[in-house]
Amino acid sequence: MVRVSASTTARPNFRDRCQRSRQQRTACADAASLQRRGGSGGDWKLQRQHRGSRRKDEMMIDFDELADVAKTIAWYKSNFFEGCEEDFVADFMVFCWQAVDPGRVASLDLDDETVDACADMLSELKLFVDERCGEWGAPAFWRRYIDWADYAADFPLDECKRFMRETVGYLEPSFFVFTTTGGAEMRSEVMAIFAEYSQSGKARATYVRSVIESRLATESFYRRSL
Repeated sequence: MVRVSASTTARPNFRDRCQRSRQQRTACADAASLQRRGGSGGDWKLQRQHRGSRRKDEMMIDFDELADVAKTIAWYKSNFFEGCEEDFVADFMVFCWQAVDPGRVASLDLDDETVDACADMLSELKLFVDERCGEWGAPAFWRRYIDWADYAADFPLDECKRFMRETVGYLEPSFFVFTTTGGAEMRSEVMAIFAEYSQSGKARATYVRSVIESRLATESFYRRSL
């Protein structure tokens, strides 16, 4: 009988070594891919463990978001995690939505990779809002508003007003009520939001300001024509 040593029986054969090597290479590639993606998709929980204690003042953006779309989406991705504040989610979603606007894509001459990244992230954020955000907060409002603006989805004024009733101090939906009613409703709320957003470089604030300004300009033109 031939005696086989323990070290010989424990040694993996050539096929096993190749299999483990392939698994290690795949794991490394997956980790590198995850890092390149900036933590989108299924690693929200992992990001929350590492960044859940980040202070609010560390998540402020200090540049014009739409002036450098590639820089901005990279910043948002690096700061996005499952437990982040709803205002941050709303900011991120509106930025992605505005970044893929055809007029902006053309004016900024955005490359396909950047546009695709924003479009993909917008889809992910919509799903994130549906599954993880409150029913009547800012992310949910913008989720409904974007579908109304892009796909003519029904968005009754009563539902819009409910966002303001359900979330104390949340006046942002007033711009939709104000413009839809031709300036007949929520003027004081709109002017408060307009003042609050007057110095912000966020795409969300810029968009709301532009909608309000457009309505006010229409009123001014009408008064001059009388």
